[in-house]
Amino acid sequence: MASYQKGASGLTDGAGIQNSFSPRQVQSRTSVVDVVKTIDSRRQLKKAPVAKRKPKKILLKDDFGDPIRWVWQDGNA
Repeated sequence: MASYQKGASGLTDGAGIQNSFSPRQVQSRTSVVDVVKTIDSRRQLKKAPVAKRKPKKILLKDDFGDPIRWVWQDGNA
């Protein structure tokens, strides 16, 4: 088994190594203060809470008033 020194490369004299650094165009920056203000203003615009109706359990009775069974009725009805 061959031993290699730390940092050794299989390339001869560094041939084929490309410079990974490429200058980028300067991007415009967004002010964090403006973004935070926008988010806070959205938080303050709260929507009216929607009332959720729970289903009701209703007892069905026969003609004589004797219980037959329980049924669930949708809360929106």
